[in-house]
Amino acid sequence: MKRILCLLLSIIFVLSFSGCSVQFMKPEVVETSMVEETVYNEGTLVALLQTPENTEYSDLSLCLDQVCGEFCDAHDVFYASYILPDTGLATITDMIAGIVDDGVGVIILPGTDFTEAIEKCVGDYPRVLFIAVDVSEKDLSDRFRMAKNLCCISFKEELAGFLAGYTSVALGYTHLGFAGDKATPMVKRYGVGFIQGVNKAAEELEANVTLEYVYSGTYEVDDAISNYIDSWYDNLGVQLIFAVGDKLSSCVAQSAAEYGRKVIGADFDRFDTINSFGEGICVSCAEKSYASVMRSVLQDVLVNDKWQDHSAKYEVYGLRDDGNVQQSYVQVSYYGTAWNESFGTEQYEALVRRILSGEIVVSYNVETPPDVSIEVNYADNIK
Repeated sequence: MKRILCLLLSIIFVLSFSGCSVQFMKPEVVETSMVEETVYNEGTLVALLQTPENTEYSDLSLCLDQVCGEFCDAHDVFYASYILPDTGLATITDMIAGIVDDGVGVIILPGTDFTEAIEKCVGDYPRVLFIAVDVSEKDLSDRFRMAKNLCCISFKEELAGFLAGYTSVALGYTHLGFAGDKATPMVKRYGVGFIQGVNKAAEELEANVTLEYVYSGTYEVDDAISNYIDSWYDNLGVQLIFAVGDKLSSCVAQSAAEYGRKVIGADFDRFDTINSFGEGICVSCAEKSYASVMRSVLQDVLVNDKWQDHSAKYEVYGLRDDGNVQQSYVQVSYYGTAWNESFGTEQYEALVRRILSGEIVVSYNVETPPDVSIEVNYADNIK
């Protein structure tokens, strides 16, 4: 009966509202003031707040919705997802207040659109566990103090970027581009990793490589951005672009198809989306294993009674150190990449092992450009 009542309340709330290693960095534990102990288990109600459709984090929202829905269904846990009409602070805080009143005890927040709400709400609801995905310590303000009822999950994008950069050169591409949307810490980590990977491969393979580098400065795409990408492929002769950003990757894919060039996607397996613009234009994708990480965290929180393992922590996932190179937390797609005779899965696995052993060290410093020997042409933001 309780399950049915909660479901009805949640449906009513949604309708009324919408009608308007691999390397694993040990999570940092921050001492916080004590609150009354809360136990999260299979009886806890779970909710995901999704960003509006066709926004920067809508793909992440859909991914987490599928993972959380499948997990909670398998373990008979009540779960509901709510698509926000916008990501304004008032909208988010009102939604959180409403679902907490409905009895939700675990709230999952996808992306940095929620950082301001995180800082405001975690202290207001000490008995609710907030799980923020793709949110790192760098995304929160300096004045924010980590709370006991918060877990922030992020990834070592610099490793994914490094592997994408090395793979690009090893596959034979010598004029490359990096295009990110907004210069957030996450996008910057992809970029600095890509530069280091391109440089390392160029040095080891004695290749003469040029890299163009730009941020669009916005999550949206317009003619100015499309024309800029066109000029890279058409006028500069760029062969492959590593595109970071949901909408930007589609813009780059459309341009690549027009000029017969190539693309590497980011965050997810984007092969089908990118190749829908032109067959075979997607060389690889630098992926983050949101699904495996989210399942593991939910297992601890809701089933294993180990939610304390994730309490008050920034968890940063990188390469797996259990020997499973094929399914790392960050990687270039093991099964989808267009490997060739010069660089295939055997060489890729050897490269990952060199990172794991410490032979190759990838910096995540985004404050200063990496010191490299290749030619990198940094450009101002397009917008």
